[in-house]
Amino acid sequence: MPDDLATVTSETTAVTTDWKQILVLMRRKVGENDFNAWLGRLELDDVTDAVAHLSVPTDFLRSWICKYYLARIAEIFKSEMPHIAQISICVRSAARVPVTKGIVTPAPHKPAPVFRDTRPTKMSGATALRAPTAPASLGSTLNNDFTFETFIAGPSNTIARAAALNVAEEGELLFNPLYVHAGKSLGKTHLLQAIAHTASARGLNILYYAAEKFMYDFVSAVRSSNVIQFNGALLAADILIIDDMQFLRGENITSEFRQILCKRMINGRGVVIAADRPPYELENLDEEVRLRLSSGLVVQLDTFETDLRKRILEMRIEKARVFNPTFEVSPEVIDFLAKTITTNGHDLDGAVNRLLSHTTLTGAPLTIETAERAINDLLRPHNPKRVRIEDIQKLVAIHYTTDFQDIISARRHATVVRPRQIAMYLSKIITGRSLPEIGRRFGGRDHTTVLHAVRKIEALAQKDASLKEELNLLECMLYR
Repeated sequence: MPDDLATVTSETTAVTTDWKQILVLMRRKVGENDFNAWLGRLELDDVTDAVAHLSVPTDFLRSWICKYYLARIAEIFKSEMPHIAQISICVRSAARVPVTKGIVTPAPHKPAPVFRDTRPTKMSGATALRAPTAPASLGSTLNNDFTFETFIAGPSNTIARAAALNVAEEGELLFNPLYVHAGKSLGKTHLLQAIAHTASARGLNILYYAAEKFMYDFVSAVRSSNVIQFNGALLAADILIIDDMQFLRGENITSEFRQILCKRMINGRGVVIAADRPPYELENLDEEVRLRLSSGLVVQLDTFETDLRKRILEMRIEKARVFNPTFEVSPEVIDFLAKTITTNGHDLDGAVNRLLSHTTLTGAPLTIETAERAINDLLRPHNPKRVRIEDIQKLVAIHYTTDFQDIISARRHATVVRPRQIAMYLSKIITGRSLPEIGRRFGGRDHTTVLHAVRKIEALAQKDASLKEELNLLECMLYR
């Protein structure tokens, strides 16, 4: 092999290795759900003249990444590929668009994607009807570990599991829709994905969505004038599954969902929904949708009982032995963990990871005393995320590409006033802080200024549907 060719091959291999590590770090930094929803389709096309050329399949995805993730991507590149000075993100098959000093120039218009149906045509009399089906880009990614085989049953989830298994095996819902609700990490996502895996293996057309991905695909369909095809895919699925329904927001989006839900129920097509609360508490949806969701089978996953927690721990420990074959936890320690950690599955996973780290790093045997020290942070009270006024100010500044200091300054430029008023409005409805307190956090403003901002944004949102959806999206992002 010529020397110059060998050098090029070596450099290409190094870049590929670095990119794989960058993807690992991105996933770790933003979390599994955000990575799959927003960053999973990023590709590294080329590295030239200290510029990393990345691409994504849609302009909307490119805009979203540039607005909310570009700084973190640049930070990771700096740590793994220090010679990279700039990042370019473009829409695949479009011209590259370099990023200069963090500012991204709009990409050229990309033709709307074409939805194709490759399933056999169903005949009705002499007329052939071809229903559009979901392309590979629609729907959310499934976790291969979330199957019925790995779902551990107990009194707290028996009814929900039986209902889910019936849907997956029969392909029809005796009570439609099936609505599963539970607190965080009690198995509802596991159950819904188990339905998707089993039903798909039987040849059924399944469309599984996390609510945030549903909103993303709907907005993409609107922007590319593909709403009819998008709705066709939702109606054509044998079973439509939507997870985390409490996050579905936006007047247009929820209205579209209402129509899809009604049509599927009228046509007897299965719908499976999961949320963190019962249907009547979903204030983001209108009354008709809440009533329809309540009209089927509503089941709750209760908090794990002690015996179920023990069996979950035993399964997690067995799985952890892949990383350390010598990892052993005595029945006494397992019993201690099961009785001590009474919150949810994530905390049980966290406990096993802490014990595995203790054994791997120290080599010392695990006792109840050492286990108690290892899981000490998991024993603190678990409170829902508390959004601070500062969090709102920072997010609004990023979203409207203005400076955080401008939001709290005395500047009255048109590019700052509206974002500031939106930040004040969100601070009032989300944090519940008093008007004087909010005014102090916005550069010492009077409470009447805050009240004026809140009333103005409320009035504008009533007239401007796009602003209302934007406010809903910002609120959703604050609780991510």
